[in-house]
Amino acid sequence: MIGQGPYGTTVACVLITRLRAKSELRRRPDLDGCAFAIVHRLRAGIPVVDRSPQAGEVLPGMSLQQAMSICPGIVMLEADEPYYRSAFDGLLDSLGHVSDMVEAGGLGEAYVRLDGLERLYGGESGAASALLDAASDYLNPRVGVAYAKFPAYAAARTAEPMSVVRAPDDASTFLAPMSIDILPVSVEMKSALYRFGLRLLGDVASTGRRAMFDRFGREGLFAWELSTGVDRRPFVPRRVEESIVEYTTLPFATTSMEMVRVGLDMLLRRAFSRAALRNRSVGAVTLMSSASDGEPWKLHVRFRTPAERWERAAELMRERIETEPPSHPIDDLSLTLSDLGGETGIQAGLIRDARESGREALVGVDRRLSSRFGGGRALHRAVEVAPWHPAPEMRSLLVPIDPLASDSVRALHMPAPAEVRETGIEGEHRPESLLRDGNWRPIQRIDERWKFDLWWLQRPMTRSYYRVESADGSLLTLFRDEVTDRWYTQTA
Repeated sequence: MIGQGPYGTTVACVLITRLRAKSELRRRPDLDGCAFAIVHRLRAGIPVVDRSPQAGEVLPGMSLQQAMSICPGIVMLEADEPYYRSAFDGLLDSLGHVSDMVEAGGLGEAYVRLDGLERLYGGESGAASALLDAASDYLNPRVGVAYAKFPAYAAARTAEPMSVVRAPDDASTFLAPMSIDILPVSVEMKSALYRFGLRLLGDVASTGRRAMFDRFGREGLFAWELSTGVDRRPFVPRRVEESIVEYTTLPFATTSMEMVRVGLDMLLRRAFSRAALRNRSVGAVTLMSSASDGEPWKLHVRFRTPAERWERAAELMRERIETEPPSHPIDDLSLTLSDLGGETGIQAGLIRDARESGREALVGVDRRLSSRFGGGRALHRAVEVAPWHPAPEMRSLLVPIDPLASDSVRALHMPAPAEVRETGIEGEHRPESLLRDGNWRPIQRIDERWKFDLWWLQRPMTRSYYRVESADGSLLTLFRDEVTDRWYTQTA
């Protein structure tokens, strides 16, 4: 049986230290091994809220200037709280598969009721191990177990990554050597405790209940109770709202409204094709994106009348996107449908099926081809997004025919890196030979050349194009990226 404390419950705290920094490393592997700090520019003093281990003595709460003076080469990142919250929500969802009693504490701090799970997981240790397994590897969770939330949290703080610490039933002795900094009380309260020389939980516990109440009021009494291992706070399980989440990457960072619309339509079609949403309505949509430079973009729309079809939801979302477009180039799109309604009736579904029978036939063909050849989706539709753009890959996108395909949208004419030997003529870098099939093939002649320079873009784009004929008589298009000094081939 799972050992229970004086309150008849057993609580586990799943603690993720430095969740913000770990989340940034997950989406930006290039930061691995770098000293970086995450700051809130919208808060007074631009404080540091998290950091990488390589940042050394830089601590949360320091100002931007303090951090840079301590670690001159540190990389500063703007806090992306929606992204961190999304990562934490994902953890809570995973823990919900272990126990239906999950409470969200602060960011990176979750509580799970373990009592009643011994038959499922073979005792307390098995249940705690299941919690560790539920978290993604990159989070390196720590688990503390006790009879109440605060001693469980304190135990988790003493645990090593991917390990479990069980607090003894005599929690006051276990808590005594710990700093008052772990108390969930106000900053003012902690400052007052330090002024009175109360630096450890044992110091607070030995002060006595009456003295703490007389000197610090109700918050002082609360601090004293926690320091002695008494946590009267009720366990409040999170309310899980039913939602559907879809995600796609974009082939390149962009501010193109047409590309955002294409991505939105694809995600809405995919979501409305899910069995969980069949013949149901959607009351709210959240569209989010990571920003390659600057703050992330987020758009939340609640519909006055729930949308029963993806086309209607897309129409309403496009109106808001026009008025609140992303201010920085975006790399991906995440769509969340919430406030899901009940059955909307069969008739609308029948009309829709009749109208889309041709598309469904193509989807069937695509799925058979994919199954037969064991690869990705075979059929896509080309969608023009910027036919006027001088860079061919910016003009059209390929979108999977099958709305349930996991493929992301991709560019129709994406350039491929090429190994080119060049020669300088009148300050111009011209191709001389091309590496193909392991051999250098000389360029016989240049039939055509042109250049464009989009220097005003947030990410400037300058290219020199050459339509060439190689030694074997084949024609191909090469271009030199003048920003990166690299060569590419392109089919368009």
